[in-house]
Amino acid sequence: MNVSILSGPHTFPATLVASPRSQADHTCEAKVLQQADRRTHTQLALPEARQAGLRLHLLAVLFALMGGPLGIIGALFAESSSSIPLLVIFVGAPLAEEILKPVGVYLFMLRWRDVLRSRLHIASLVAISGVCFGLIESLVYVTVYVPDHSQEFFIYRFTVTVAVHGICSFIAGLGVSQQLIRWTDGQAPFPRAAKWAFGAAIGLHAIYNTTVVILALAGVLTFD
Repeated sequence: MNVSILSGPHTFPATLVASPRSQADHTCEAKVLQQADRRTHTQLALPEARQAGLRLHLLAVLFALMGGPLGIIGALFAESSSSIPLLVIFVGAPLAEEILKPVGVYLFMLRWRDVLRSRLHIASLVAISGVCFGLIESLVYVTVYVPDHSQEFFIYRFTVTVAVHGICSFIAGLGVSQQLIRWTDGQAPFPRAAKWAFGAAIGLHAIYNTTVVILALAGVLTFD
């Protein structure tokens, strides 16, 4: 039914007047539906994204744990290549171990470069590598190097040395960053933070080794 409405001297069909409003209403409804659809997809995608992120962070922990045995193998190879035992104790071992203990974290960051951003998070993962390294090293000591050990030596190996490895690794981990990974590809200079962090970790480790040797030779540190 076409009803005319009066507006001044002319009359207009009601359908012509209502038509623009109807199109505007349909356009608004379509936009609202599109926005609601996008929000629905976003809400559905967020849990999946969180789960994927959680899986990657758990995988990073596994890689950090893997750094323990890999670091042991690399450190044994590096230390055995030196013909000067004292140089190994005071320089070689701290240098090789602090560089190699984060190898699992290096590998993870090479594969998933955008996952680990927080420096404290990376350092914590490297500390996990250090603790794992210390536990394996202590197990080798009490089963291979000193099988007839005392209880005091066992406690010392699994407390003090493991803690030292964890602390030194945490310090070294403060220098592990995306810039360091890019340096391995030749895309960036060696970061200054890595120089300080690894230098401090190696220095602390060397001081610890030197102190233990001096106390043992002086008869202060014994495990009879």
